[in-house]
Amino acid sequence: MIARILLCLAALALLFLGPRAVPPSLAAPKEKKDDARPIAVGVEERAALFLTLYQGDFSLVRDQRRVSLPLGTVEFQFLEIPATILPESVRLHAVGETPLRILEQRHEADLISPQRLLERHVGKTVKLFFENPFSERQDEIPATLLSIEGGAVFLIDNEVTYNHPGRIIFPKVPEGLVSRPALAFIVENAASRPQRIEAAYLVHGLSWQADYVLVLSEREDRAELTGWATIENESGVSYPAAVVTLVAGDVPMLPQTGFRWKKKRFDSPEEHIRAYRPMEEAPREEFGEVHLFRPERPTTIRQGRMTQLRFLGAEGLAVKREFLLVSPGRHRSDRRQEGVSRENAYVVLEIENRKENRLGIPLPYGIVRVYRSDAQGALQFAGEDRLKAASPGESVRLTTGRAFDLIAERRQILWKKLAADTFETAWELLLRNERREETSLRVIESIPGDWMIVSASHPHRKLTAGEAEFRLSVPPGKEVKLSYTAKFRSE
Repeated sequence: MIARILLCLAALALLFLGPRAVPPSLAAPKEKKDDARPIAVGVEERAALFLTLYQGDFSLVRDQRRVSLPLGTVEFQFLEIPATILPESVRLHAVGETPLRILEQRHEADLISPQRLLERHVGKTVKLFFENPFSERQDEIPATLLSIEGGAVFLIDNEVTYNHPGRIIFPKVPEGLVSRPALAFIVENAASRPQRIEAAYLVHGLSWQADYVLVLSEREDRAELTGWATIENESGVSYPAAVVTLVAGDVPMLPQTGFRWKKKRFDSPEEHIRAYRPMEEAPREEFGEVHLFRPERPTTIRQGRMTQLRFLGAEGLAVKREFLLVSPGRHRSDRRQEGVSRENAYVVLEIENRKENRLGIPLPYGIVRVYRSDAQGALQFAGEDRLKAASPGESVRLTTGRAFDLIAERRQILWKKLAADTFETAWELLLRNERREETSLRVIESIPGDWMIVSASHPHRKLTAGEAEFRLSVPPGKEVKLSYTAKFRSE
């Protein structure tokens, strides 16, 4: 009775005197500051997204989001970040605003899972939801989770049991467990107005490689070259409407211990060149020892998918084709080589990476797939080769397979030991051309040690310390014999 009277008096005091008349003991309890949840900054607040993709298993993400933070010390979370982030690479700053003073940053990646829920509830009360076979009702019974070693062990009505058929119901998500990885920051904020902040970090599983498509003209003396940046995203999130920069070149990074051409005939090469459009390429710039390519429009890089961005388009490139024979390194100092070997010449395409040839830009390393026209004018796949990184002024050489109608038969006709470490050997190559036109062949012979050619049927030159080069022409339907004698001292 007395309590009711006191409550009525307090209500009257609040009505006539205002809230200051309410005794502190009867006022609503204030929420403790320590219980306040961090401010969530989700992708809905994203203002801009920038990706710098490297030719390795990492990329740089710059994620800008709009926030309104209270003054003073405040904690907030950057949600929806990649699972493969390198936490130690994170840098947070305000874009064009009063600088944020970073006091603490954390990578929150303790994800919710059945195992983690069980681990965090050992020794605590949960509910077991099951169907009672006797009453055919679904019942809930309280139980204490004693252990999860080898299975869940429960205490129910002062009795211990395991393999209980009931489905476990947890009272809440334990503190610290998150559904998606996040970055948490504690900062001192001095800006009273909304601002844009940027979180920059490195991430694994997001990278690019160069892929090229080379289409040869009908006469195979010109070509169209298209360069594609093939992007693979296995970082765990998608990147919508991202401004992409491609980095061509090697950026050092220590090992991580944690994780249309149209077919047309032309009367002259000059007319052929004029018929093509100029080269198209993504804007690029030099950046230290690497080169940056910037595709012209933002793009969405989806998780688990492959995306291709065009960074190069060049038409009317002059192409030189040569046929190459390379010895299999059969010169041996310990014994004579018996038998006859048969091989086909390699087909090699050479393209000058010069402005005069409608190129003249850095070409990142990648795979080139070559297409040529068949007798009916339809494009057919002719082979592929790996393009080494080529600077302006260098030549690009691509091996696209072997010519079935250019055959060489090779045999050793002399082997003599002149001294303990000195030998003399002679080889003979029978070169046969089954094509309809005269064909030039480039023959490279490997010779070990300190060597010299004593005699040869055709002119030669020393290409490298261990190689001699011969160049000769073979008429259509004819055979040409190449022979030479070499003396060498083994190393």
